[in-house]
Amino acid sequence: MICSLSEIGLDSKFQTEEDKKGIHVLGEKAKPGEDPVKYMGLDDEVIDFELTANRGDLLSILGMAYEVRCFI
Repeated sequence: MICSLSEIGLDSKFQTEEDKKGIHVLGEKAKPGEDPVKYMGLDDEVIDFELTANRGDLLSILGMAYEVRCFI
């Protein structure tokens, strides 16, 4: 199966130069109708934080891990 990664909504920072110029060929196991982003394993979860000046504890990976853990 072939598709344009730009047309399916994949950000250009995740594409190779060849993919940006044309089409991407998916493997033999790709099924028509299946979500190509999920098939390629690019459907990760993203947590976006906006930090304020009074939250210096969130400027480290450990501080962010503590903050994320409190929501789970």
